[in-house]
Amino acid sequence: MKYVILIPDGLADEPEVFADEKTPLASAHTPALDWLGQHGRCGLAHLASGSDAFAPEADLLMLLGFDPAESPLAAGPVKAVGLGIDLPEDTVVACATFVTVVDGVLADPLGGRPSDRESAVLIDEINPLIEPLGCQLIADRNGDHLLISDEPLDFVAPHPLAATGMPLTNCQPKGRDSRRIRQITQLIHAFLENHDINAVRRDLGESPATDLWLWSPGEHCSLPPFPMTFGLEAAAVGYDPLFLGLTRQIGLTTEELLLSNSGVTEGAMRQLTRATQAQFDRHDLVCIHTDTIAYAALAGSAQAKIQAIEALDHLVITPLLETLRGYDRWRMLVVPSYSTSCGSRRVLPVPSPFVIAGEAIDVVLHQPFTETAAIGADMHVEHGQELMEYFLTVH
Repeated sequence: MKYVILIPDGLADEPEVFADEKTPLASAHTPALDWLGQHGRCGLAHLASGSDAFAPEADLLMLLGFDPAESPLAAGPVKAVGLGIDLPEDTVVACATFVTVVDGVLADPLGGRPSDRESAVLIDEINPLIEPLGCQLIADRNGDHLLISDEPLDFVAPHPLAATGMPLTNCQPKGRDSRRIRQITQLIHAFLENHDINAVRRDLGESPATDLWLWSPGEHCSLPPFPMTFGLEAAAVGYDPLFLGLTRQIGLTTEELLLSNSGVTEGAMRQLTRATQAQFDRHDLVCIHTDTIAYAALAGSAQAKIQAIEALDHLVITPLLETLRGYDRWRMLVVPSYSTSCGSRRVLPVPSPFVIAGEAIDVVLHQPFTETAAIGADMHVEHGQELMEYFLTVH
């Protein structure tokens, strides 16, 4: 049996805010996704962020079949693993994201997406300022950076993707070391305020990187191995360090795809597909991750989100389905780890819609895969980690 899990983060939206519930997913031309819905089974999976603060590392862990309550982890050290950074076990690592704050409100959780070159310059100049505080920044080529510390960083802060449009007064870090975190971020804000890079970005009409948002600190932790838990050899393909770090930690063979500053282009999508197909002969299960749809939604463009969904359907899902049909037995699961709203430009605290098709999957609704179809389906997985077991064992 060949298994494929595709995690297209940000895929779903809010049906109730669109006329006739025509979300970008429902509006997009997606013959492959439609086929999966019409020949498979839709439903909703309740993940960690559905009722709590957005924690992408916990949501991804649940989709990979593990309960984050039994294996607590933080995004910071997981990203470090994904970036191949070897740190002492007691090193504390937090995620650090450039953001844009306007009039005390988080206006852009991506800070205008500074280029790798811009980020490297800023981080090189910030580090001497924060080193006396026992901290150092490490640049991540994909935009989310890391803050490492040889001292404790005991604080909790919301993920920036869940705080768009919120006043900073509602997003302040809390915890034993929150005062130290505020000291660090205030120092960085003062440095960034009048930096030449931001002056140029303003002149070009681009969002300046006014602040550095710190979130999800922790130390490295051990996770249960996927091959021993599920009895399958599995591989992971993607470019996000959080996804790669998590799959690496649970024992999947990982293939990292490198992106240019232009992000996820058509060529990058084709590369994702080819890399996945290359893993079929060596592994029982291949897990694929992409967040291109999420970034389109977070930019506030429904049309860009539609285009990203259509590109995924045409360049990834269609050729993967063609490859899978060459095997006697196969199954495919499409499920985002989170949903994003084009309207609010935030991550949505809702269950994740999914569709499964392939061997032994009963057809229930015979409808294209949309949020409305998933909500109306009879399969609601209350504990998201159980979706993996169903996907692998149903017969």
